[in-house]
Amino acid sequence: MKKLIKKPHIFFITMIPFVLLLGLLKGNETLDINIHDTYFVFHGFHLTVLISFIFALIGLGYWLVFKTKRKFYDWITLLHILLSLLGVLSCLGMFFIPRYYSIYNDQFVFSLLGDIEVILTLGVLIFFPIQLLYPINIFLALIRKKND
Repeated sequence: MKKLIKKPHIFFITMIPFVLLLGLLKGNETLDINIHDTYFVFHGFHLTVLISFIFALIGLGYWLVFKTKRKFYDWITLLHILLSLLGVLSCLGMFFIPRYYSIYNDQFVFSLLGDIEVILTLGVLIFFPIQLLYPINIFLALIRKKND
């Protein structure tokens, strides 16, 4: 855990192949988000490529600050990593949940899966605003004193 907080770029770089692999496996799925009268449709593979690109940029930024021997705030780094992971798992989980609607006809299971879908949607919506912790952490690390 200490290494994860001190070198967060390793986490983000190692997540890229896993996200892309899942995108290749579930690339034909789509994610539909309905906001009032507008539908936003995301192709599964495009969403995983976008997430991988975001992770590459985040990993590169953390690596550049790490190379300048600056100190990150540990709690901001940990919060950013955990909530990013939650958001990615929620984004990717949205592709698996709709399959279970057609398998189960039981009202309790249908209700339970609906609740899970709401939780996953909240995770997806949390993912993008939580990325604001990233530039805050980078900025604070750059104005902080160097590691010894």
